[in-house]
Parts: sequence; structure tokens; C-alpha cells
Amino acid sequence: AMPEAEAPAAKRAKLDAGLVTPDQLVERLRGTQVHAKAPDGDYIATHHGTFHADEAMACAMLKCLPAYVGMPILRTRNQAEIEKAKVVVDVGGTYEPEKNRYDHHQKTFTDTYSEAYAGIKLSSAGLVFKHFGGDVVDALCGPMNESAKKAIVAKTYDSLIRELDALDNGVQIADEPRYRFCTHLGARVGRLNPSWQEESTPETENARFAEAAVL
Repeated sequence: AMPEAEAPAAKRAKLDAGLVTPDQLVERLRGTQVHAKAPDGDYIATHHGTFHADEAMACAMLKCLPAYVGMPILRTRNQAEIEKAKVVVDVGGTYEPEKNRYDHHQKTFTDTYSEAYAGIKLSSAGLVFKHFGGDVVDALCGPMNESAKKAIVAKTYDSLIRELDALDNGVQIADEPRYRFCTHLGARVGRLNPSWQEESTPETENARFAEAAVL
């Protein structure tokens, strides 16, 4: 049987509590401005050029949270602009969660989600999920007991985020399986990048990145 549609009153209660329905999140992401030059006010920063599923997912997760709802996204490698950002993912050369800096490209970076996932370093998606995953689950699912929340967080990493971490870090799925393709999200995001036959401008890339975040 199909699940019943959520009643308007329930949707309003979720919104009032800082929660977001899937439809509201899609609308929020589609309405997010993606810039090539630093906008006024606070913003989320990631790198320009070819985009990948990990930073698209990282930005989408941040946009679930009240603190980042209204923030545009800046795609840049300009260090001065990166330093001014409220939160930085997948660029900047530093992992400092106390400063909201979540890059994983440093040669010294070896962090994994847990000992159970040894051999799969975190990408920007994994970093954001490690620090904000519980808050994202709260925003999307609403109040629940702690054991249920922990189970959802663990399952989400195992069946969604781990795949993105592995792909972005070049982890092979064999000799013995280290992860499963559950979504093929990495390939779906990759196909949104402009092809060599298309004109590629910052505006085109940024529009496609916004589509990737919606996925």
C-alpha cells in the first residue's frame, strides 16, 4: 500500500521545529545560489572546476541545517575568498572542524569514519556527515529515541556516504569487497559535468553543480 500523504498540519509542525520534508529540501537546493565570485554575507565554499558527488553531497547536507539554510555556495580556489567563508568543504587544504574547515586532500590526512571502515578515508561528504550526520537525520526525520537515531546514522553512512568516500579516494571495490554500489551517485553526478563538446563557463559549471546537489 502507498503511504498516506503527509497532512499540511504535520508539514507545518515539521517546518516550525526546524525540520525539512524531502520536497522542501529539493525546493531549498534548487533555490540555492551558486556563485563564481564571493557574495556579500556568509557563504559555503567549495572548489570550482570539475565537481564530484562528495562535495555536492556535503553542500546538500549542510543545507538541511538551520544554520546554513539561507547561505549561497561559492565555487572557488581563491584562498582569500575561502578564508572568509563560514564553512568550507573539499578545498582549502585543512581539516579543522572547530573552524568549519572540511578538506581531505592533505598528504597527512588519514581519517576514516570508524575502525570498521579502515582503508576508506573520508571525503568531504564523509567529513561533513561525521560531524553533522546526527543533525541531518534530526532535520529530515524528526524526534526519535537515541538508539533509532544511531541506527539510521550508521545505515546512512554504510549504504550511501561510504560509497562516495571510497570513490573520491580511488578505493577499489575488490580484491575483496570494501563497499557496495548502492546508488551509483558518483557516476550520476559526474555525468552532469559539461562534456568536451560543450562550452564550459563558470556559470554553466555552477548551474550543473546546483543540479548535482539536488541529486
